[in-house]
Amino acid sequence: MQIRQEDAIRQLNADGFIVSERTLTYWRSKDLLPPLVRNGNEYLMTDEDIERVKILCTTGDKPSKPETLTLYRAESDVFIIERIEIIRVDSRVKALFHTLEGGFLVKEMREDELDAITGDD
Repeated sequence: MQIRQEDAIRQLNADGFIVSERTLTYWRSKDLLPPLVRNGNEYLMTDEDIERVKILCTTGDKPSKPETLTLYRAESDVFIIERIEIIRVDSRVKALFHTLEGGFLVKEMREDELDAITGDD
């Protein structure tokens, strides 16, 4: 479902998640939120966008937090990756993508993918 951004902000504030249009614009500039969908003169937010805002309000966007490296999309979920750890298990290279929410994703890597991540030639 999509609702107007101004209505989403009003509802978020009523629910105790204090945000402004300026805050949402900042988070979009840092790729913490997806771009807005536009319908004529109205900007729309999805339920997923609103849930992401709630997570950002809960975890904060403070300098003391680790820097977000990237967003990782898996099916319909979006994960904020704060750290990537490369490990070798039984001669196979794996990447552990640590999420802002405290979980992690595991991906088996090829050597050329590892070189792309580390910058080694």
